[in-house]
Amino acid sequence: MREVLEWRRDVVETAASANRKLQRDLIRCCREDVLFFFKGFVDLFEPRLGDDVAGQSQVVPFIPWPHQIEAIEYADEWMGKRDIRVNKSRAQGASYLYSMMFLHRWLFHPMFKVNIVSKDQDAADNPKDPDSILWKIMFALESMPSWMRGEPKLDWVRSVTDHTLTNKRNGSVIRAYACTANVGSGGRAAVFFMDEIAKFPRAYDGDAVTSTQQITRCRIFCSSPYGADGAYFRLMHDATARDPIQMLSWIDNPTQNRSMYHVVYGRPVAVESKKYGNLPKEYQDPVWWGDLKRRLEDRGFDLGKGYRSPWYDNECLRPGANPVSISQELDMSFTGDTARYFPDSLVDRLLRDTGKPPVARGELCFTSDDFRPRWLPLADGRFQLWFVPELGKYAPADLYVVSADIGMGLGGSGGSNSALTVLNRRTMRKVAAFAVPNMLPYLFAEMAIATCHWFRNDRGQPAFLAWEANGPGQEFQKRVLETDFRDFYYRKQTEIVTKKATNKPGYWTQKRSDLLGPYREALLEGQYVNPDAAALEELRQYSIGPDGEPFHSAENQKDDPTGAKKAHADRVVADAVGWIAALDFGRVAGGAVRDVLNVMNVTPENAPLGSYAWRRGQYLVNARREKHKTKW
Repeated sequence: MREVLEWRRDVVETAASANRKLQRDLIRCCREDVLFFFKGFVDLFEPRLGDDVAGQSQVVPFIPWPHQIEAIEYADEWMGKRDIRVNKSRAQGASYLYSMMFLHRWLFHPMFKVNIVSKDQDAADNPKDPDSILWKIMFALESMPSWMRGEPKLDWVRSVTDHTLTNKRNGSVIRAYACTANVGSGGRAAVFFMDEIAKFPRAYDGDAVTSTQQITRCRIFCSSPYGADGAYFRLMHDATARDPIQMLSWIDNPTQNRSMYHVVYGRPVAVESKKYGNLPKEYQDPVWWGDLKRRLEDRGFDLGKGYRSPWYDNECLRPGANPVSISQELDMSFTGDTARYFPDSLVDRLLRDTGKPPVARGELCFTSDDFRPRWLPLADGRFQLWFVPELGKYAPADLYVVSADIGMGLGGSGGSNSALTVLNRRTMRKVAAFAVPNMLPYLFAEMAIATCHWFRNDRGQPAFLAWEANGPGQEFQKRVLETDFRDFYYRKQTEIVTKKATNKPGYWTQKRSDLLGPYREALLEGQYVNPDAAALEELRQYSIGPDGEPFHSAENQKDDPTGAKKAHADRVVADAVGWIAALDFGRVAGGAVRDVLNVMNVTPENAPLGSYAWRRGQYLVNARREKHKTKW
């Protein structure tokens, strides 16, 4: 970096001082040597700050890594002549690499035309978005000395409306498109660049490949894998194609493969230490390594497979990372590693550390007139309690959430359970569970309301109720709304910034990861204490699909007698819904308010009982009530 910057200072600044011969020589060198052009005149915008760029400007010269140099030389030889297939890890600079090669051709090759295609128009060309391809090209162009790039409007024209960049001196054009079925039809181009084609809409990606075949001799298919389907998957697995696949892997990236190692008999062993460096000292510490190994295995990673590095380990432990996403994004696997969404090691640890047999069992008896429950102790009762009822009859007063996942209630060997979970949202500990396969949804709703009335707070108010509204949840919801019970969860609007509560009851699952992801994180971090061994065992029934989304094992069974598929009910969903509801409804844990509260938005429900914040919340409720009375 320092040498390149010093060269630029000495040579480029000298050329800027009206040294026409030097300017012509530099332009000739750039035309003949694309790597000279990259190092000497291309700037890139790098917003990520880390160990490699700390203290440096976010605008840096494009100094290609060794594996980028191979890709540049291959593309320089075959651009405009044959199709190029590229499989890459994320964060390898491929989009910048090919974009700057197009800029090189645009500057120095007459009548060169390249069409750039991305998943949508903003990804291809948005003058306000540094992630769009044409933004990158314009940034590099405008960073060059004027004697090389020419003057805007006089020597080149940028049209935001037409998504084009035109070189008026030599007739070269760069144009950006969104992916459509007939993208670029009727035109001609030297190159068609399809950036992140694996993420193109599945309805158009195959048609886009077909429609561009007769438009150009050179299509560059560049992407990270994204599932075992789609046009990119078929292109990369075409056994009849003879052109080599260009690989841009993190393993060849000198900023990411430092101290590369593999695991042998449970211990890290350096790989080619002379090339990649020795293991860091902490990796040689058995205690430190044991903790890292446990955390990685808890997330489901198989440490016995492939190469790793400290950078790679950090990526694996970042929030939201899982074996499938890492396998696709970094290891360039199209199918991803088969993995459980809740790793076996996590389940085993929870069963060992938190799993406890219930201390009481029984039934709740009630009438559908007032839902006032009475506890009946039974050794084989369906209700399981992890506390001893007061006087053998009452649940202790506290802050509770009752959450439900509703099955069809058909019973039978293949029946899907309807499940209730009772979570103490002050301690974030599961205190009761109820599961039954043969109770119809409307009857199960009555049981849930009665449960809320049994689990009351110290003011005699019933527990907060939440349920998954998908599928049979609609029948459950209808019965709840027919009663006078109104202490239940209203789902949030996720499509707006404010995420205000709607008038729609129940939690609606659109992406299963939005529901199960926070719950998995809570289990990993010990925030949710679940003593229910049956519920913990059911965690093993969820796997990760190629798209990174969790799915229930019964979803892919053609002979699933319940027909529930994604709506398959179980204890896990009931637990997860309860966790979501507890977080949204005050997030009180360990006597501390975890939400960002202030003196104007605190309420009695989201503050510890008896605290100043709780009294302030009561005052605000009364003040609003009086203000409403005197409004007129």
